[in-house]
Amino acid sequence: MKKILVALLALALLSLAACSLAEVNWPTGTVTFKVAANAGGGTDNFARILTACLQKATGEAFTVVNDSTGNGTVAFESVRNAQPDGNTLLFYHSTMGIQYYQGAYDFNPADEANFTVIANVPNGGTGDVLCVPAKAPYKTLDEFVAYCKEHPGVFFGNQNGGFGQLEFLLFNERAELNARFVDAGGQADTIISLLGGNIDACFIGADAAAQYAESGDMICLALCDSERSSFVPDVPTFTELGYDVVFKPTMIVLGPAGMDPELVTKVNEVFGKIAEDQETLDALAKMNMGYTHYNAEEAKEIWVNHCATIKEVCGLAGYDVENR
Repeated sequence: MKKILVALLALALLSLAACSLAEVNWPTGTVTFKVAANAGGGTDNFARILTACLQKATGEAFTVVNDSTGNGTVAFESVRNAQPDGNTLLFYHSTMGIQYYQGAYDFNPADEANFTVIANVPNGGTGDVLCVPAKAPYKTLDEFVAYCKEHPGVFFGNQNGGFGQLEFLLFNERAELNARFVDAGGQADTIISLLGGNIDACFIGADAAAQYAESGDMICLALCDSERSSFVPDVPTFTELGYDVVFKPTMIVLGPAGMDPELVTKVNEVFGKIAEDQETLDALAKMNMGYTHYNAEEAKEIWVNHCATIKEVCGLAGYDVENR
């Protein structure tokens, strides 16, 4: 009799567990995507393409709300303080981590006490390319590194506070270059400065680098990524050349802290439908973007590691990151 009761109890527990899993559903109503950027920009366009796909896949409404107030921190806080039901999510990128480590935002976006990582959203973009003028006396990355060490004070130029500066700081530290950085403005101005001989090197987007390499105006030395870019397929990565320099923007979807792990898994699985929708992939391709799906645990690991690199480069930039 006892054996029968034990068996019945075990079956009941299994049944309850199965019911619990079956009850996890998402979305159950309108989902609000907080985008910490203005409407019409690349981040906003990317978010709208993704939410259109999610709406089509689930039959529920997805609303994009743009809020760049306080450089996006108002959007961050609205999600951090939202109910952990998966109905309010944040769509943004690496700048969130930069703002935290530079002291512009008070809550670590990689800390699960503040946010829940839902999905890492690779956008098909690549890291920037280290470029030098075509007439430079160095034609390879190793030759450039050797030149920098023999001639301290080589000038890199990119926008102050931008990704190019952070890429420079990481490269400068890990290759022990002893180079200098100057603010050369946005990418267009940086390119003008490089071609005009006002700076010796810079980091620019792979698509632009491909154009200037083809015209013979620049030499592409290395790509700041872990994989080669289709824009410059012949340009090796820093990693290939023996330099631990990988730093590229990443898109992220975050929810409030304390979300049910089963709900997180469900939401992440729904995001996986994006990779199966050819119409969405075609729309992203027109923006030179793509999509790769990672499960929730992989997404969390990618985001935490990325924020650790952001912490390192912000420290190199002179920010007090030790207590953050």
